[in-house]
Amino acid sequence: MDKIFINSLRIKTLIGVHPHERKFFQDLLLDLEVFFVPGPSKETDNIADAIDYDAICNFTIKLVQESKFRLIEKLAETIANSILQNFDVAEVKIRITKPEALKFTSEVGIEIKRGRTPS
Repeated sequence: MDKIFINSLRIKTLIGVHPHERKFFQDLLLDLEVFFVPGPSKETDNIADAIDYDAICNFTIKLVQESKFRLIEKLAETIANSILQNFDVAEVKIRITKPEALKFTSEVGIEIKRGRTPS
């Protein structure tokens, strides 16, 4: 299985459970790992035969910017399921970091890994 990764994708969104968190857009940092069975692109050198990481990136940015979730857990689950439904990938690993969410640390976050359910 091959993997495409997108690291430190910075996206502004409305997220948080406290009223002061929901007044302003906040930065989230996303790391995505997308696992897939290698296709013909390694021979054809054609983007139509590849997993298009630019399309995954733009898809994720739009999804996050339009979301209004309170919890990063729900956001991570939604991103994972959406990528699995819209792209020909087997698994996705997502790490969402919320910088400066807590006073005495630089960041907090969540990391999940989801795969397709066998049919």
